[in-house]
Amino acid sequence: MSAKEKDKLEKSEGVHELSIQYKKAVNFSKWYSDIIKKGEMIDYYDISGCYILRPRSYFIWEQI
Repeated sequence: MSAKEKDKLEKSEGVHELSIQYKKAVNFSKWYSDIIKKGEMIDYYDISGCYILRPRSYFIWEQI
């Protein structure tokens, strides 16, 4: 199976670009990343592996 075919199976069909792109049951890591980004909880930094916690996620971090 090619990477393009695999990506097509993982993504939800017929959804708007602003909606969640991946299916939770099929690819949890991409789904989770999509949720975090679209929920405006983090921003990515130029350095690999570094993230900027936005106010919503920082509040959750403090509560935990």
